[in-house]
Amino acid sequence: MRAPTVTTTILLAAVAITINSNAGDFAKGNGSAQNPYQIYTASQLDKVRNYSGKTFSLKADINLSGTSFQPIENFTGTFLGNSHAIYNFSVNSSSLYTAFIRNLTGTIINLHLRDVNVVGGDFVGGMVGWAHGGSLIQGCKVTGTISGGTVVGGLVGELQDSIVKQSNSRATVIGTYVVGGLVGDSEWTYGVSRVENSYFIGDLPGNAGYSGGIGGFLDSIRVVNCYSIVTQGDGGLLGGWDGLGYKGNSITNSFYWEGSYGWLGTTKSDTQLKTPSTFTSARWSTSIWKFVNGSYPVFK
Repeated sequence: MRAPTVTTTILLAAVAITINSNAGDFAKGNGSAQNPYQIYTASQLDKVRNYSGKTFSLKADINLSGTSFQPIENFTGTFLGNSHAIYNFSVNSSSLYTAFIRNLTGTIINLHLRDVNVVGGDFVGGMVGWAHGGSLIQGCKVTGTISGGTVVGGLVGELQDSIVKQSNSRATVIGTYVVGGLVGDSEWTYGVSRVENSYFIGDLPGNAGYSGGIGGFLDSIRVVNCYSIVTQGDGGLLGGWDGLGYKGNSITNSFYWEGSYGWLGTTKSDTQLKTPSTFTSARWSTSIWKFVNGSYPVFK
């Protein structure tokens, strides 16, 4: 057999180096839906930003305290959190869309962010700054403090033509104008968005213009089976919108605590919000929600 030429040998070596370098970024996997890249460490999590359109699976809780982890600028793939938590994500920036992921055109499922400290400019979110292009955020949770200027959301800053479902924020969310415990703002230009089977329990201090537990100012939005409890500051279910039916606006079987100053949705007393029949009579699904007398609903 004729020996390979020098050129061939160099090319083969270059391919091998590229393959090994990519494989070494993660514990296992090839980034496909069938075999996601597996993430166990903060270092592996940091490599996500270098891959477009891939599938990732978080296999352990990760504490970012003491690391130099920065927001992921763009995410276009699928992130499977597997109900693991990322703790102590912290960022202080004056940039737009400051969040764990600034720009999402993809899918995040069952990811929990615990004890975040996010400070940004405008369009700030705890998990996502801007979710658009048919993005899906499902089964996600945020706790901590999120603050910024105009348009701040505990989970998502700006939601456009995308879906949030079975997610919650238990956070303190601070802004000057358009502040939502879960979603800051939704924009009608890009199609109807949906927030379904989700809730907010937390604080909206500062009395910002247009503040609400589920959303600050939402248009082209369908809110279904959601509740909010704003324990400090102003905010009912939504801070405002441009009217029922406008660009698809609707609210279905959604409630807010009567102790909150606000509008849109149906007010309920604390006792009613801790009574299972309040929700089962509105046909909230017992396959999604767990109802216990004397407690607020949570996810199964």
